[in-house]
Amino acid sequence: MDLKQKVNELISDVEQSHRYSMSRIYSIYNEVFDTNEQPQSCASCLIRKVNLLKKWLNEQI
Repeated sequence: MDLKQKVNELISDVEQSHRYSMSRIYSIYNEVFDTNEQPQSCASCLIRKVNLLKKWLNEQI
């Protein structure tokens, strides 16, 4: 699965279920942005990461 597919599936899952998988979000975020951030459980952090991934995905199309 390519990176865009991973991001798209993550965003779709989050929007449908309103559940934020901390490890999955950070794993994909780190892969996309080539970072090594440690997962944090604060809701605003997870929402911010998902929003940054949405923005990245929109820029790829």
